[in-house]
Amino acid sequence: MKTFKQIYDVNGKMIFGDIPNELQHLIPEIKEKSSIISFSYNNKSTKFRTGFISNENGKIYLITYDEKYIKSSKLFRELIGISKITLDSIVIFYKKISLNQNEYVQNLIHNLTSLNAYNIQGLDALIPQQLLSKNINTQKRTIKSIISEQPNIAVETLLNLIKYNFAMKVEFSVFEKTVMDNPIVQKIEYSIREIILSILQIFIEDFENKKIQVFVNSNFTRLHLFLFIIS
Repeated sequence: MKTFKQIYDVNGKMIFGDIPNELQHLIPEIKEKSSIISFSYNNKSTKFRTGFISNENGKIYLITYDEKYIKSSKLFRELIGISKITLDSIVIFYKKISLNQNEYVQNLIHNLTSLNAYNIQGLDALIPQQLLSKNINTQKRTIKSIISEQPNIAVETLLNLIKYNFAMKVEFSVFEKTVMDNPIVQKIEYSIREIILSILQIFIEDFENKKIQVFVNSNFTRLHLFLFIIS
């Protein structure tokens, strides 16, 4: 990647950025819509074109060492114009997240309640609570006996518990990143095949139980996902 950008809302809070740390010091120096500077980058003298555009939603800074933008200020101005779309989209998305926190809380409670119910049902089906409540001193013996007599069901129950608890972890993680004080959005590139496999493996037990076969062929398609990180 030879072109980087950084987005600020109207209050000056950075909400998106992929400008490397080595180039962060340039941002306060960007005063013009288009200008060229040179300094050492990756141990060699490099030319950069920098610029910005702002509107009622905020401001976006661009830094590039792509040769075509270095040579043509016209192409760079076109890039700046296109980048305004990114500025508007990211800021509007950020605002929607801030405005809908109550909805996220309700969704979180609903999802966690459902996942916890699955956990309880699975455990109770394997180890009924009335058996454990009969005699507290024999609980361990009772559980060992059930597991030894029903090893396959015990394994399935544990796999389901792992699946549901992993899903709960994801729910917490997503929610945490939507409510943190200074979220920063970064664009991360992933293989679409890796994403699909990471989701499918969570539900492999369900597929096996329902005799569903899933075939994932080779695919070189890449996805750009927006990731919230803690500043």
